[in-house]
Amino acid sequence: MTDAVHGFHSPIFDNPKLKKLPPSFYWGVLFAVLLHLVLLYCIFNQTFGMPPILETPKIDKPIDMTMERIRPEPPKPTPTTAHNNPVTPHTPVTAAPDDIQTLPVDPVVNKTPTAPGPVTLPAEPTLPGPVVSNEPVYVAARWSRFPDADALGAYYPPRALNDEIEGSATVECTVLDAAGRVRCSALSEIPGNYGFGKATVNMVQDKGRVDTSKGDIKIGSVLRQTVKWSLN
Repeated sequence: MTDAVHGFHSPIFDNPKLKKLPPSFYWGVLFAVLLHLVLLYCIFNQTFGMPPILETPKIDKPIDMTMERIRPEPPKPTPTTAHNNPVTPHTPVTAAPDDIQTLPVDPVVNKTPTAPGPVTLPAEPTLPGPVVSNEPVYVAARWSRFPDADALGAYYPPRALNDEIEGSATVECTVLDAAGRVRCSALSEIPGNYGFGKATVNMVQDKGRVDTSKGDIKIGSVLRQTVKWSLN
């Protein structure tokens, strides 16, 4: 029968076992470190920090100030004293005498009337002549050839085409020869500054021809034409 050997533990020679610290100890150390850091920051900020910048007061609503010109008061009228005009009495008019002397009057002698001279009548007013107007006399436009849709597309103003703007223009054209060629100038364009007037002049002069075969439209006649520009 063997005896069990019991182990011997010496409190001096045996390595002591490390005891685990509770979590509250670590939280306390962390809080102490943070507290010291805050105190150091406050001391440093009071010693070397910049003074606080005062905020400018905010104005909620602008104040409108109007200046009125002070006009001087008109001078008060001073009362004028009425002048005492002395009344001078006139001497009374004496009555007319009863015995009035009359002068003798010559008798009227009958005289033969003389013939009246020629009477000059005023000149009759002259009638005003016909009023001459400076505006040209337009003839009815009759075209033997006029720009079509293809011409509108070729001559469309570039700026209006890029902005997709439609418009119109009115031109005044003068017949140059028997072939019906014309020379035009722009009278108006809607809207302005898009080049519809210039484009209409160039297109009608290049592609338009007036019908002069019937004789009512002669060389030098003036006609007017409006062209509408639209995007299909």
